[in-house]
Amino acid sequence: GGKAKGGQPRTTPAIQSLRLKPSRHAVSPSSSPSPPPRTFDPADVYSRAVLADKRSNPALSMSLLLMLLPESRDGRVYSRLARLYSSSGQKAFAERTLRDGLGRVKGGRDRAYLLHALGTLTNDADMFKEAVKEHPLPHSYHSLAKSLPAAEALSVLSSALQACAGQDTSRLIHLQGDCHRRLGSYGLAAACYLEGAKKSATPWFCLTGLAAVYYEEGRTEDAIEQLVRCTSMEPRHSQGWLALCRVLEESSAPARARSKYLSAVRFYESAAAAGRVRRGKWPLVYASFARFLVEEGKGRAAVKVAARAADMFEDDERCHVVWAAVLKKEG
Repeated sequence: GGKAKGGQPRTTPAIQSLRLKPSRHAVSPSSSPSPPPRTFDPADVYSRAVLADKRSNPALSMSLLLMLLPESRDGRVYSRLARLYSSSGQKAFAERTLRDGLGRVKGGRDRAYLLHALGTLTNDADMFKEAVKEHPLPHSYHSLAKSLPAAEALSVLSSALQACAGQDTSRLIHLQGDCHRRLGSYGLAAACYLEGAKKSATPWFCLTGLAAVYYEEGRTEDAIEQLVRCTSMEPRHSQGWLALCRVLEESSAPARARSKYLSAVRFYESAAAAGRVRRGKWPLVYASFARFLVEEGKGRAAVKVAARAADMFEDDERCHVVWAAVLKKEG
């Protein structure tokens, strides 16, 4: 970002090499000397920024988005740029970008997205309230409900399901299940998880919740069956693997637990090598596996698992703490 001499936006070599589509609205310098004429199509630049982000090139994505500022009225530009700033540790720049966007985007869905992003960044539930006033976004209702006690959250979720009719509300239904489960209403919780699983493109999240209901009701084998189903449907679902292995441990089935832990880490390493899996809760899977091996008296194996986790997730402090603890225990 920033300005070069003469006040012109800096561009990287990668940007200079792009063949950008000319804007249909470009004006010749003779007819409009100020502001300078556009030489690119903003929609084309934005699509390239999205592609660069997906291809793990955040620097190029950020540079492209900065080309669209400050005159952009597209909330997506500010939201994506703020996320890139935040993910690189520049929270102050992220917040300023979102507030600049709110000053330029006037109402509607785009403004709701900006308010939601600001609420997430600053952990301010009032922003989610403002977002749903602008436009009924399911994920804003979801974040607002998560900030409330279970009983209050259920009231918000009931209103949200009506306001968001016609949109994907499976996450709201899933959260309803979580709230009922926290209140001990297992029958209502199970019904919500089953309904959410039917409506969701990612049903394994709801089925993991259903497994938690079964486990808390003492139906351990039913819980295990659901978790096996989850990890078979979506092997990248780290939360499902973690829950499955821990339930097997607690049900006095160490051989089955060991087998599932091994299956989980083998899958992750294969998928990670191919770039087909996100981090998620995988560091916790490794940490749990190392602890399990220590309790099983397999200290050397535990050291290897903990060291592997510290190597793969080198920026995750928890993995290094676990590795140090296992090494200390093994002397």
